[in-house]
Amino acid sequence: MKSAFLFSLASLVSAGRALAADSAHARSAAPKGASHLVVALFDAAKGERIADAEVTATVTLLGGAPATKRLEPMAIANQPSFGRFFSLGMPGNYNLRFEVRRPGVAEIASAEFEYRVSPEGRR
Repeated sequence: MKSAFLFSLASLVSAGRALAADSAHARSAAPKGASHLVVALFDAAKGERIADAEVTATVTLLGGAPATKRLEPMAIANQPSFGRFFSLGMPGNYNLRFEVRRPGVAEIASAEFEYRVSPEGRR
């Protein structure tokens, strides 16, 4: 049986903006020019949040080198999520690719999104 997950790209929080007090990163300083990428996962069949996953994100600026990082488990509003800081400081089109591995599931779920940073959108 094939697993199905729903991805929710919860937010891209720019460095310098406050993170939720209960988030895993609330106590750490954001790297300069970084954005905090947060993902929430849902079991498509049950509609429940997924907490036991290993999530990897690859962020690539068009024409640039990919940056791959494991997202850290965190709680936002007491709900399981996954997040990590990435550099999104250059204007342009970014490809965001996520891979999800779960215990006891051989299949690797993945999703891809495009994200645009406009020159006006950067400080």
